Amino acid sequence: MTWFTLQEIEHPWLVYGLLTNDSSSAFVGKPKAGKSTAIRTLAVSIIKGRPFLGRKVFVPEGGGKVLYIHLDRKDPIEDVASELRALGITQEESERLLLKSSEDMPEEKRMDWLVAEVTELKPTLVVIDLLFQFVSTDNVNDYSKNLKAINELQDRLRKVNFHGHLITAHHARKAMNPDEPFDDFLGTQAIRGSVSTSLSFRYDRRNKRFTVQSDQTKRAKELGEIEETVVERNSGTGEIYLGSTVESLRISHAKTKDSKDGEDVFHYIEQHPGCTQQDLSDNVAMKKVRLQQFLKELKKNEMIKLSGKGVARNPYRYTADTTVPMEVSQ
Repeated sequence: MTWFTLQEIEHPWLVYGLLTNDSSSAFVGKPKAGKSTAIRTLAVSIIKGRPFLGRKVFVPEGGGKVLYIHLDRKDPIEDVASELRALGITQEESERLLLKSSEDMPEEKRMDWLVAEVTELKPTLVVIDLLFQFVSTDNVNDYSKNLKAINELQDRLRKVNFHGHLITAHHARKAMNPDEPFDDFLGTQAIRGSVSTSLSFRYDRRNKRFTVQSDQTKRAKELGEIEETVVERNSGTGEIYLGSTVESLRISHAKTKDSKDGEDVFHYIEQHPGCTQQDLSDNVAMKKVRLQQFLKELKKNEMIKLSGKGVARNPYRYTADTTVPMEVSQ
């Protein structure tokens, strides 16, 4: 057999259109951006077989198994246990979710320890939160060292026939690039280049909302990648799901603002018959170009009447035609 006859291997979905088995993903975000909550919600989804982010999960008959290695020191393991219970894990189901912390791991030969745990549990999902608290690398910005550590982790799991999904969690850089969030891993591009899916989590303080977006090598054609989307949470069950996209909210906000601004212009004319453009500029907070656009639209819709010749001593004057319903579009 030569390379020319090799065929692409289709790995089954773990989370439809998002995560496949026999692969790995990275969840990245600043502290308190929602990545650990998403990971715990996914872990519970695998145990219970319920959707994650509104996507169907595929687990073995009898439910999936999860090896969860929690190493993020800002969250006590007791808090993690409490959140898992709040998400619905029962005592019986907890036998299929193995929760470990740094106290459970040896200082040396951590890879050997991980391999032994995976071999015994045979998990559907392995979580390491955070990766750089697990692998040995003295410089998170050293590409070759990061790549070596990540490759060793993936290779060791592959050698013991782990065919589930591996998730590693990562902090984001302090300064983030909004145009390319997947360059914001704390570390190097070795991480992004070594996983099949990256999920970037962000907390938008200005608008008080959590968002997520994906970067995927494998995706369902009808779904594609997740563009930046608001993450909603069911207050009862704690489950998270995808809400509106950030772009759709931006467009909706812009339309709402256009409508309000158009009404402001019309109402000023209505209350000040015969006003000039200068009067409007002095009294309606709006850039000149935008004001002219609204005046043009109002005139087009016959909502205002025009008088004057538009010259210095005889400027255009605007009067509202109140017999026409208010309707300003952009």
